[in-house]
Amino acid sequence: MYKFALLGCGRISKNHIESLAELKKEGKAEFVACCDIIPERADSAASQIGCKAYYNYQSMLNEANFDAVSICTPSGLHPDHVIMAAQAGKHSISEKPAGTSLESVNAAIDACDKAQVHYLVVKQNRFNKTVQLLRKALEAGRFGKLYMITSNVFWTRPQEYYDQAKWRGTWEFDGGCLSNQAAHYVDMVQWMGGAVEDVSAFSSTLARR
Repeated sequence: MYKFALLGCGRISKNHIESLAELKKEGKAEFVACCDIIPERADSAASQIGCKAYYNYQSMLNEANFDAVSICTPSGLHPDHVIMAAQAGKHSISEKPAGTSLESVNAAIDACDKAQVHYLVVKQNRFNKTVQLLRKALEAGRFGKLYMITSNVFWTRPQEYYDQAKWRGTWEFDGGCLSNQAAHYVDMVQWMGGAVEDVSAFSSTLARR
């Protein structure tokens, strides 16, 4: 039975809570601690999970007995929180994106390598049935030689989404829709087609503040 801690008890944390609840039924993993700087959120999650609530991440790292931490904080904070976990000898499962700058993500990777702990980033769309079928067809050679992969991301994020929290829609903590929402499709393009060699882009902010 692997022991997990949850960092960040906001919108996305419910997915982690539900997944660990299923794994707990199978005797594989469970949450033993949770943390949020907003006490009401931490208390609510702790009540749902049946674990101890913390309001300070370092305190949870110091005091709680667990193997890995699920990191569900604002995107720009992911690398720092991974580094703190690594320094405490804990594995990390970070929500996507890994971070909002290459330098900070590389620092997190280096910290985990040094501490010899695992660092995983959530890319759950790889497990969608349609994506699995596509991958199997690719591995079977059904498409021959690939020359181009096109990915369209028709997701909707209304203004209310950005108004939920001050960090949303900021370069420092959100990183923009390419890293925060389309990260799944960047991952799948690389999974199907291999590593990217060069990038060109143009962007604009439309109809959202």
